[in-house]
Amino acid sequence: MNPQNSFSNPDSGLIIGFSGTYYCLWSWATENNYSMMGSGSYIATSGYTKYYYIKRISTDLNKVKELYPNLSIDMGLHGQRWIKQNEGFKREVLADDVFPYDFRGVGDKIMECNEVKFLWSLYLSNYTGIGRNKVYARKRLVELGLLVPYKTSRTIDVMRYDHNLSQEIPTGEVIVIRSSYSSPKYIAKIEAGKSLVRGHFYDDAKRIKLNIKEIKSFNFSTQYGTCYIVEYVDADNRVFKYKGSNPPSISKEDFDTVQATIKHDEYKGQLETTIQRVKVLSLN
Repeated sequence: MNPQNSFSNPDSGLIIGFSGTYYCLWSWATENNYSMMGSGSYIATSGYTKYYYIKRISTDLNKVKELYPNLSIDMGLHGQRWIKQNEGFKREVLADDVFPYDFRGVGDKIMECNEVKFLWSLYLSNYTGIGRNKVYARKRLVELGLLVPYKTSRTIDVMRYDHNLSQEIPTGEVIVIRSSYSSPKYIAKIEAGKSLVRGHFYDDAKRIKLNIKEIKSFNFSTQYGTCYIVEYVDADNRVFKYKGSNPPSISKEDFDTVQATIKHDEYKGQLETTIQRVKVLSLN
């Protein structure tokens, strides 16, 4: 997938850096980090600042101050890759079809790359100014059969964890994640999810035998320890959910037989069946 966050930078501007020879103009933008909570929602955490090189100004500090009297100067801000020419030093401009600066394989042809991790790193990056490079990374991933056209879109509410209330509080922000391409594995997962049946099954509080396999799991920390959320499915694609600190070890490939107590529940308006006191009877 190629996630695209819908939030805008809360702050940005211009700043002057120093290459060791020339004073240079940079732009900067502060963005938030977002972390996913155990519930699947996102909270805004710490912020970070990105810097982008614009142009060389002058070697004369007084001239720089005259041209940009209101900009601050950071003597430690400079580019990492420069080439020496007769007129001085300047940053080398890389073509769109090679890996850009700050990526593994910088300068190498993207369409000749067989390092899948390098390609995914570039394709999934949210850095500005590398859009054309990402297009080549996408083409190469498609060529290798690791991406296929498949449109997805989902909106996620951004939450903030309030330590005083010990709960998540809506911030009013949303993250819209869109993609026109996805991996075959992810597509198979999405398509399989469309056939899942959720709701109340069997009688509430009844202890029964089930043949189920694991399809999804995640965990998060609480003041009482780690909490696991695991989803299972039976042969009829009915979903059963486990919530607790000690999930049973059940296969992701085959149906295993368990004995469990049924509990009818509801999450965000969706009826669901949870299983408690799970005992594995047989493994396939």
